[in-house]
Amino acid sequence: MPALLIISASIPLTCLLAQPAGTSKVLLAMGANAKQIVQYTWKQRVTVVRKGKPAQPLIDQVRFDSGGQMQRTTISAPEQPGGIRGKVAAGVKENVKEIMELAGSYNKPQQIVAAVKKAQVYQNPRGGAMRLQANDLLKPGDAITMLISPTTNLATHIDIKTTYDGGPMTIAQDYSPLSGGPNVMKTMKVSVPGKDLVVNVESYDYARQTARGR
Repeated sequence: MPALLIISASIPLTCLLAQPAGTSKVLLAMGANAKQIVQYTWKQRVTVVRKGKPAQPLIDQVRFDSGGQMQRTTISAPEQPGGIRGKVAAGVKENVKEIMELAGSYNKPQQIVAAVKKAQVYQNPRGGAMRLQANDLLKPGDAITMLISPTTNLATHIDIKTTYDGGPMTIAQDYSPLSGGPNVMKTMKVSVPGKDLVVNVESYDYARQTARGR
C-alpha cells in the first residue's frame, strides 16, 4: 500500500502553498484535539494476519491517567500454542512487536508535529482536502502523506511508507470525529509483505472518562 506521493492529475489548478500558511491552522487544531482525546477511554482490537490467516485478536482498554500517560489493560488475549507452533508463534510475536513499535514511532505526537512542520503543502484552490507530504523523517527515503479536512484542519487519512528488516512496510490510518468530541483514529493497517504479515488495529467504543487517573 504505497504512500500518496503524486498530486492527482484530476486537479489541474493544484498549487504548492507556502509552508507556514498551510500548516499553522493544522498545528493549532492538533493541539486542541490532543487536549480532548486525553479525556476519553476506548477499546482497541489488534488482529495479526499471517499468510492470509487471521489470528485471535488482542483487545485492550485504553485510557489516559491524570498525568496524561496512556494506559492499557488487556481484556482478551489469544491463546499461546505449544511445541513447534509455539516457537513459530513466538517468532511472529517478536516481529509484530518490532513492527508496531516502529509504527508507534511515526505516530508519536512530536513526530507528527515535526512531519507537519517539514511537509510540503498541496491545496486545491477550489476547495477539498489539503495534502501534506514529508520525507526522510525517521529513516532515509521514508514518507508520510496526510489528508487534512478543510472543515476541522485535522487528518482524515495518513499513509506512511517506510522499511522493516530491509523490506517495505506501509501504514494506513483512517480518522473521523466523534459526535461532539475529538478527531480520533478508527483503523490502522500495517503491511509488511516481506514477512507476509498484516496487522489490523481497530479503535472503538470511545467514551468520555468520568474520573481520570483511577
